[in-house]
This record gives sequence, C-alpha cells and structure tokens, in this order.
Amino acid sequence: MKYAAFTFDDGRSDNYSLVKHIMESYRFRGTVYITTGFIDGTWVEKDVLRSPSDPLTVDEIKALYDSGWEIGLHGDKHQTTVADMRLALEKLQQWGIQNDSWGISIPNSRVSETEINALFESDYGEKIAYIRRGRACDTAKLKNKVLYGLSSVLKSKWAYRRFNAENVFLYGDGSRTNIPSVVVKSTNTAEQIADFVRALPDNTAVVLMLHSILAAEHPLCGKDSWSWDKANFEKLCSAFSDMTEAHTLSVLPLMELIQR
Repeated sequence: MKYAAFTFDDGRSDNYSLVKHIMESYRFRGTVYITTGFIDGTWVEKDVLRSPSDPLTVDEIKALYDSGWEIGLHGDKHQTTVADMRLALEKLQQWGIQNDSWGISIPNSRVSETEINALFESDYGEKIAYIRRGRACDTAKLKNKVLYGLSSVLKSKWAYRRFNAENVFLYGDGSRTNIPSVVVKSTNTAEQIADFVRALPDNTAVVLMLHSILAAEHPLCGKDSWSWDKANFEKLCSAFSDMTEAHTLSVLPLMELIQR
C-alpha cells in the first residue's frame, strides 16, 4: 500500500467551492492550512503571493472541518514565527476549530532550523503534531534544474519521477519536523503525478502541496503558476480513485496519515 495526502495552502475560497465537491465525489478528504490574517482581512498578500480567489469564510472553514477535513496552521500573516503561529492558532480556536493537535505548513521553505525548533519549544509546542515543508530536493543543483525543465516544458514523466524522488518519505518513519512536499504548479499534469505515484514502492507516502484550483473560464487559469486547472485536478482524483479501488493507494488528510 502507498499513501497520499492532498494539502492546500493559505485558505482560498476555491478549496471549498470547487475542491471539496470534487474530492468528496471520490470519497477523499484533504488538509487546508489557514493563513488567518488572509481570512479576516488583517493581512494583505504581497503581489508575488496574491491569490486568484477570495479567502475562505469562517463558515466555509467550519464546514470543511465538520466534514472531516483537517484544518492546519499557516500563520496569521504568512510568517514562520512563534508569535504568528500562536495568533493563527488562537483565531482558529475562536472560530470553532478545536484540534487536540495541529499540523503546520511553513510559509517559507527556507526558514532556519532555529525557527522550527522555537515552534516546538514554545508554550503550545506540545500541540504541534508535525510540520509540512516544501520540496526536500535542492532545486539549485544543475541536475534538478534540468529535470525540472524537462518535466515542466516537455512534460516528461521520467524527469518528473526523478525530480521528485527526494520528496517521498517512508510511511511510519516517525519524522514530524520535516515532512516534504511534491509541489504542484500550473506546468504539471495529472498524468505526471499519477504516473509518479503508481511507480512508488509500497510503504511510501507522498504529500501534494497545492494552492488554488481554477475553472477553465477563470482569467488566471493556466497563467497563475501556483494554481492548477479544474480538469487536471479531476483527472488526478479519478486516477487516485482507480488506485484506491485496486487497494494500492490510500488517500488521507495528512494528520490521519501521520497518526496511522
């Protein structure tokens, strides 16, 4: 058996209006990491991070939570600091999200180990179950630059598998501080990701990092690099469903994958 988790950063409205409906039609649930200042309007995104969709509402967050989705922390103002994560946790609790333990998606993959350790050593550190990061592979290496180019431009499945090989972890290995992600961007295809997961050995796990899912008619569909189009997402969910029916893949919110 292989394992996969769909995770979504920031708390964008399409996570509820599109993603929830599509995933639940295949009986999948996911994880949404909430930037609470984005939700209540106290933090405005920088242009480089600007979301193509509005933020989730508090009611939509609660609806996801009540449906068995995992709600995690992504800071209040998109920062990996103790104060910012603490404020995000406090707001989510005020909004009715009462987790016994929390997952964190760090907003900046280049954050120092000192900052990570500070989160675990803080007054709420015992409530942190895991920290999900970005890619584990060094994208500055020439080899990875070539593989990334081949997978992004030529849509090479072989290059995609090689590029993401380091972004897989052993199921049940006990690591909580450095869970890597397979970052899904607009240049990736459902076929590449499905092929990558099919080729994984048993007892491995992969975490997909997504942001927005956009309908074809959206003006930024195919143009915003951090968004994925609805058709691709539906194809991937269908491919994952085939694998689950064949009992070769289990799709879970990341917290449940970690706890198992």
